[in-house]
Amino acid sequence: MTTEDIEGARSRLRNPTNRKNTLYVGNKIAQGGVSDTFNTPIPKKFSGRVTTLTPTPKGSDKILTAEKKTLTTFLLRKSKDHTIIPDWRYNPVRENNIAGEIKQDFKLSANISIVNFLVPKIVSPSWISVIETDKITIAKNLYLHTMFIKMVNSSSSPFSGAKIIPTEGVYSSISAEGNVTEMGHNTNKLTGRTIVYKVVDASGSENNTLTFDIASYFKDIAYFDKMFLSYDTIETDLKVRIVLEMPLLDEWSAVFNREIYTEYNNTRHASNEFVEITL
Repeated sequence: MTTEDIEGARSRLRNPTNRKNTLYVGNKIAQGGVSDTFNTPIPKKFSGRVTTLTPTPKGSDKILTAEKKTLTTFLLRKSKDHTIIPDWRYNPVRENNIAGEIKQDFKLSANISIVNFLVPKIVSPSWISVIETDKITIAKNLYLHTMFIKMVNSSSSPFSGAKIIPTEGVYSSISAEGNVTEMGHNTNKLTGRTIVYKVVDASGSENNTLTFDIASYFKDIAYFDKMFLSYDTIETDLKVRIVLEMPLLDEWSAVFNREIYTEYNNTRHASNEFVEITL
């Protein structure tokens, strides 16, 4: 199976209805895209590293006066309520008001467009088929995710050369998946509230250790409702993804709860903490 087929299966299997669909799962296992260990709920090994929900102070040098020169300070965002002020150049609401539509090549930042979140194509909707009012909602949610990507991929990030890349974006369900309330994480992927990411290192290789480090660092400073590490053995080898869920927006305001937890093969393994799983 191709990489897109595998990522498509990983995306579909976030829905518990699909995990129970023996015909679907059997076909994927027969095709070699899904390991027969994909549903094993308990990992065998841990590194011993754990990151708790408690904020970790971030140090910075701030110039106070010429006499005092610099002082190490600790900066933490304590308020959960926040209003986003979008860059006018990449504001989808402004684009809709001017152009009357939002196209998939609309830029949400200098280097990120809506199309970057229409992955993998085999489980994402055709943007043309999405009704215009839904496009505004989706684009606004994707703008929040773009803020996260820019933060992680910035040259000022402490993780030099690391990149976070969407692997499961806006989702399109199929009739066999049941109704929206039964779709698990995929419910919020329908509107772009939830996006799934892989982390690659400077060589372009997926890196599980780096993924844990990035999630642990940015959990305190990024805007999100829920962030969790999702480990799986869908490909037999252990993979990990950062799954980021945004809150419901009221205009551009929301409550960003910053809940964290860890999953293994789509089963919650630890609440209020990231646990590094090694197999």
